[in-house]
Amino acid sequence: MRNRLLLVLNVAVALAALPTHPVAAQTGKPVFRTSADQIQKDGQEFVIHGININGPGYPNHHKVTEDAELIARTWKFNTVRVACKIATDLTKANPKTDSTLDEIVQAFTARGIVVIVSPRDHIGGYYDDPPKPDKSPGLSDLVAWYKPIAEKYRSNPYVWFEVQAGPGNRDERVIPVTYRFEHETILKTIRSEASAGNIVICEGYGNGDDDGNSGALPTKDNHSAILSLGVELTKAYSNLAFSFHCSETWNAGAEWKLNDMLDRTHARNLPVFVSEFGLHPWAYSMRATEAVFAVGKARHLGHIVSQWTPTDRSILCCTDDHMGGWDIDVKDGSRPGNLSWLGDRVWIDNHVEPFHGPMLDRSGWTASSFTGDKPKNGYRNQPDGVFAEYAPQEDTWCSDKAQEPGQWFMVDMGAPQKFTRIMVDTGAIGTDYMRGYELYASSDGMNWGKPIAAAKNDQSVLRISFPVQTARYLRLVQTGKHWRYWRIGAFEVYAPFTGQIPAKRPAVKEVALDMHGWQMSGKPDTWYDIQMPLRPRTDEWERATSNKKVVPGDYYQVDMQKPQKIHRITLNSGHFQGEYPRGYALFVSNNGTDWGKPLVTGRGAPITNIQFTETTARYIRIQITRGDVADWVICELQVYGEPAH
Repeated sequence: MRNRLLLVLNVAVALAALPTHPVAAQTGKPVFRTSADQIQKDGQEFVIHGININGPGYPNHHKVTEDAELIARTWKFNTVRVACKIATDLTKANPKTDSTLDEIVQAFTARGIVVIVSPRDHIGGYYDDPPKPDKSPGLSDLVAWYKPIAEKYRSNPYVWFEVQAGPGNRDERVIPVTYRFEHETILKTIRSEASAGNIVICEGYGNGDDDGNSGALPTKDNHSAILSLGVELTKAYSNLAFSFHCSETWNAGAEWKLNDMLDRTHARNLPVFVSEFGLHPWAYSMRATEAVFAVGKARHLGHIVSQWTPTDRSILCCTDDHMGGWDIDVKDGSRPGNLSWLGDRVWIDNHVEPFHGPMLDRSGWTASSFTGDKPKNGYRNQPDGVFAEYAPQEDTWCSDKAQEPGQWFMVDMGAPQKFTRIMVDTGAIGTDYMRGYELYASSDGMNWGKPIAAAKNDQSVLRISFPVQTARYLRLVQTGKHWRYWRIGAFEVYAPFTGQIPAKRPAVKEVALDMHGWQMSGKPDTWYDIQMPLRPRTDEWERATSNKKVVPGDYYQVDMQKPQKIHRITLNSGHFQGEYPRGYALFVSNNGTDWGKPLVTGRGAPITNIQFTETTARYIRIQITRGDVADWVICELQVYGEPAH
């Protein structure tokens, strides 16, 4: 009997020691926890593939709860982030178009979809007491709103709470005490007063971007709420995750910056994800969006696209009267035919079902058009701008006249290629799409034969699929008639899908060479502070600059003082994101006189990464091949290779 009593007492003590939240393990519900740098579901990594939706206080075209099955089963999102205005008068909501938070939680969590509650009354600011502006919701109002919500959903592990969406002003770079105070107040409300153990999300500073407008430079710790306060908050409160927006401020060197951010957050054991990306027309945040998909796949970075009910052309569908995710032309789970540039990539990302092979490498490709290829303003409107890895909005090709049948655009891929699909995007000017087309392929650029595809068109993002072709040249002929211009912002060609996803190239071990004693020189002779990349940075605005607009033949030259084995060079334009080489050729020499042919040519970006076969040289010259209306700025330069012995 004594042993039995001891056993009962031991069990009682053990049960009392168990955490009171989450209760899901005792009710058959899943358990969501953060562990080191991961969000986990029942002990397994949970990678967010989400969509932002409008909730109480935000306009909808129709009830978002009616789209729950479409979002969960057809699009295959596993998370929705719900925009809420806490001051919303639900008695004035339109029952035909607006859903309450309760309706949203019920509709989505019943389908196994995570619902993130996201207060959005003060994006770019804070819930202050007294409130700013006057009569807007203050911090005490947010506390009063959150406590009953946290109590109501504390036993539903699919409901997560975000302290605030987009806190703080993007132009203020030092994280103020307001950020810490607001977050600690709401965390105490959720954890202590409401006794809720659900995951809570702390979003990054500066409208949520959390990078301090750092341009192409890495985010500084003191410009990032996640990097500067994350460890402190996780020590005080359990089950926290962190998020940030990947908007146009991340465009410059986006993939490199994202990887750098993840390296540093993971070193701190902080679980992070991207809570908004794909904002505005693709030309505004295209590089950041593509980086999210690339890094997300490679490093399991969760991400939430913006948005299901678009208000700023962050659209999932084409054309202008069909933009929301519910507007897809087929809803049986097969790939829709009217996806936008963004929707196309989201669909592939969620379904992991390639319907074509990889995009062909466009290095060395050229283009021409019926306009005669006369550039405007030095470099803009050149046809080969459609191949740029980093394309500002103005660097697109345009017909500069109304659409007429017979207008053409031709691509020379440099050598015969196998392909089965092209994508032609107007870019930010979504109305300047061709109204009809014929697509031709040729091996010699002279004999075209019959079109391999032809149709009318009403989409700003045109995808044309066809049986596998082998050709070197492509010619797109405009067959419609319209008063609008014809514009191309991006031209992509895709290989056939072989049934296998190519393996990643193995990481190359490399060393950033010591630049002590090196010398820099350049053309024109107006270069200012040309030696700046050689010394430690004391000011983030320091840079070497050409001090005048560059023209083909201008260059920046490095003398490493002795021959070195090298294979990669990076140029970083820092805060001066538009002042990078629009086109370059890389030359090397051992005597500074004989340069030979360029090792590699290409298009630049805010972070220009020049990779080439390992070579031995003493001198490096990066020469401009495309003129520009702006100066050329170099904030950082690094050469990678094998140190000389």
